Amino acid sequence: MIDLTLLRELMGHDQERVDTFLQIFASEMPRLSASLSAALAARDLEQMSTIAHAIKSQTKYLRAEAIAALAGDIEQQAEIGIYSVALDAQTERLVAMLSALLEDPVFRGS
Repeated sequence: MIDLTLLRELMGHDQERVDTFLQIFASEMPRLSASLSAALAARDLEQMSTIAHAIKSQTKYLRAEAIAALAGDIEQQAEIGIYSVALDAQTERLVAMLSALLEDPVFRGS
């Protein structure tokens, strides 16, 4: 699910920098997931757009394309003010996907 090739290239193949990114990612994603869920519950579409954008950007570095694409969809819907039951389902799916992503062995020891 995770491909570190792009991240390694962006970090100049410096493993310490890669590890630091992974540590920050592992500590920030649960907070972002919780904040996204809270924004959804409050129907704060502006906040949802901002959070989904952050998730999209960070997951792209790991080439977690399905997660990045879903976050991008949520970002777009929230940006144009579309609230729907589908947005609820997409957000729940994104939160579950992020949780599963953090179970990847690359995050063990992060």
